[in-house]
Amino acid sequence: MKTWLLPHRELRRLHRRAYRAQQRDHSEVAGLLVSGARQHLALTFLPNHARRPGSFALRSEEIVRERRKAKARGKRVVGLFHSHPLSGPTLGRGDRRGATLNWLQLVYDVCGREARLWRVYRRLRRRRVASIPLQVV
Repeated sequence: MKTWLLPHRELRRLHRRAYRAQQRDHSEVAGLLVSGARQHLALTFLPNHARRPGSFALRSEEIVRERRKAKARGKRVVGLFHSHPLSGPTLGRGDRRGATLNWLQLVYDVCGREARLWRVYRRLRRRRVASIPLQVV
Protein backbone atom coordinates (compact mmCIF):
# COMPACT_ATOMS: atom_id res chain seq x y z
CA MET A 1 0.00 0.00 0.00
CA LYS A 2 1.50 3.33 -1.04
CA THR A 3 2.16 6.09 1.47
CA TRP A 4 0.66 9.48 0.77
CA LEU A 5 2.69 12.57 1.67
CA LEU A 6 1.28 15.70 3.28
CA PRO A 7 3.62 18.71 3.31
CA HIS A 8 4.03 20.22 6.76
CA ARG A 9 2.95 23.65 5.47
CA GLU A 10 -0.38 22.14 4.35
CA LEU A 11 -0.90 20.59 7.80
CA ARG A 12 -0.15 23.96 9.45
CA ARG A 13 -2.60 25.69 7.12
CA LEU A 14 -5.24 23.08 7.95
CA HIS A 15 -4.65 23.47 11.67
CA ARG A 16 -4.92 27.28 11.59
CA ARG A 17 -8.22 27.26 9.71
CA ALA A 18 -9.67 24.32 11.66
CA TYR A 19 -8.71 25.88 15.00
CA ARG A 20 -10.35 29.21 14.08
CA ALA A 21 -13.53 27.40 13.00
CA GLN A 22 -13.54 25.36 16.21
CA GLN A 23 -13.12 28.45 18.38
CA ARG A 24 -15.73 30.43 16.45
CA ASP A 25 -18.66 27.99 16.62
CA HIS A 26 -17.37 24.38 16.63
CA SER A 27 -17.74 24.22 12.87
CA GLU A 28 -15.62 22.11 10.55
CA VAL A 29 -13.44 23.09 7.63
CA ALA A 30 -13.53 20.95 4.53
CA GLY A 31 -12.30 20.70 0.98
CA LEU A 32 -10.60 18.54 -1.61
CA LEU A 33 -7.36 16.58 -1.66
CA VAL A 34 -5.41 17.24 -4.85
CA SER A 35 -2.38 15.28 -5.99
CA GLY A 36 0.17 15.29 -8.75
CA ALA A 37 2.26 12.36 -9.84
CA ARG A 38 4.14 11.61 -6.62
CA GLN A 39 1.43 11.10 -3.97
CA HIS A 40 2.00 14.60 -2.54
CA LEU A 41 -1.29 15.96 -1.24
CA ALA A 42 -2.41 19.58 -1.46
CA LEU A 43 -5.50 20.98 0.23
CA THR A 44 -8.11 23.02 -1.62
CA PHE A 45 -10.45 24.57 0.93
CA LEU A 46 -14.12 24.90 -0.01
CA PRO A 47 -16.94 26.62 1.86
CA ASN A 48 -18.65 24.43 4.43
CA HIS A 49 -22.38 24.74 3.77
CA ALA A 50 -23.48 22.73 6.83
CA ARG A 51 -25.90 24.53 9.09
CA ARG A 52 -24.99 22.77 12.33
CA PRO A 53 -21.71 22.60 14.25
CA GLY A 54 -19.60 19.48 13.95
CA SER A 55 -20.63 18.64 10.40
CA PHE A 56 -19.71 19.56 6.86
CA ALA A 57 -21.46 19.78 3.52
CA LEU A 58 -19.84 20.53 0.18
CA ARG A 59 -21.71 21.54 -2.96
CA SER A 60 -21.29 19.32 -6.00
CA GLU A 61 -20.92 22.25 -8.40
CA GLU A 62 -17.95 23.55 -6.38
CA ILE A 63 -16.37 20.09 -6.42
CA VAL A 64 -16.81 19.83 -10.20
CA ARG A 65 -15.28 23.29 -10.68
CA GLU A 66 -12.23 22.42 -8.56
CA ARG A 67 -11.79 19.08 -10.35
CA ARG A 68 -11.64 20.95 -13.67
CA LYS A 69 -9.10 23.42 -12.27
CA ALA A 70 -6.92 20.59 -10.96
CA LYS A 71 -7.06 18.77 -14.30
CA ALA A 72 -6.06 21.95 -16.13
CA ARG A 73 -2.95 22.11 -13.88
CA GLY A 74 -2.08 18.46 -14.59
CA LYS A 75 -3.28 17.28 -11.18
CA ARG A 76 -6.27 15.30 -9.99
CA VAL A 77 -8.68 15.31 -7.08
CA VAL A 78 -8.12 12.11 -5.09
CA GLY A 79 -10.46 12.74 -2.17
CA LEU A 80 -11.65 15.18 0.43
CA PHE A 81 -10.71 16.38 3.88
CA HIS A 82 -12.52 17.75 6.89
CA SER A 83 -11.82 18.60 10.50
CA HIS A 84 -13.28 17.24 13.71
CA PRO A 85 -13.49 20.09 16.22
CA LEU A 86 -14.05 17.87 19.28
CA SER A 87 -13.31 14.26 18.36
CA GLY A 88 -10.53 12.06 17.07
CA PRO A 89 -9.46 11.66 13.44
CA THR A 90 -11.68 8.69 12.67
CA LEU A 91 -14.52 8.42 10.17
CA GLY A 92 -17.90 8.71 11.81
CA ARG A 93 -20.97 6.86 10.61
CA GLY A 94 -22.11 9.83 8.54
CA ASP A 95 -18.63 10.23 7.06
CA ARG A 96 -18.63 6.60 5.92
CA ARG A 97 -22.19 6.74 4.61
CA GLY A 98 -21.60 9.93 2.63
CA ALA A 99 -18.18 8.98 1.30
CA THR A 100 -17.47 8.64 -2.39
CA LEU A 101 -16.24 5.06 -2.72
CA ASN A 102 -12.48 4.66 -3.19
CA TRP A 103 -11.75 8.34 -2.58
CA LEU A 104 -9.29 9.25 0.14
CA GLN A 105 -10.63 11.03 3.21
CA LEU A 106 -8.30 13.01 5.43
CA VAL A 107 -9.72 13.70 8.89
CA TYR A 108 -8.03 16.25 11.14
CA ASP A 109 -8.52 16.23 14.92
CA VAL A 110 -8.22 19.85 16.04
CA CYS A 111 -7.72 19.06 19.75
CA GLY A 112 -5.18 16.27 19.26
CA ARG A 113 -3.57 17.98 16.25
CA GLU A 114 -3.53 14.69 14.38
CA ALA A 115 -4.42 13.88 10.78
CA ARG A 116 -5.37 10.41 9.54
CA LEU A 117 -6.09 9.20 6.06
CA TRP A 118 -8.86 6.74 5.19
CA ARG A 119 -10.43 5.07 2.19
CA VAL A 120 -14.02 3.83 2.07
CA TYR A 121 -14.62 0.91 -0.26
CA ARG A 122 -17.27 -1.74 -0.84
CA ARG A 123 -16.78 -5.44 -0.19
CA LEU A 124 -19.58 -8.01 -0.07
CA ARG A 125 -22.20 -5.23 -0.45
CA ARG A 126 -20.99 -3.44 2.69
CA ARG A 127 -18.99 -0.28 3.10
CA ARG A 128 -15.61 -0.92 4.66
CA VAL A 129 -12.98 1.51 5.91
CA ALA A 130 -9.23 1.13 5.51
CA SER A 131 -6.55 3.23 7.16
CA ILE A 132 -4.13 4.55 4.54
CA PRO A 133 -0.47 5.38 5.35
CA LEU A 134 0.13 9.13 5.65
CA GLN A 135 3.44 10.83 6.26
CA VAL A 136 3.93 14.52 7.03
CA VAL A 137 6.99 15.80 5.18
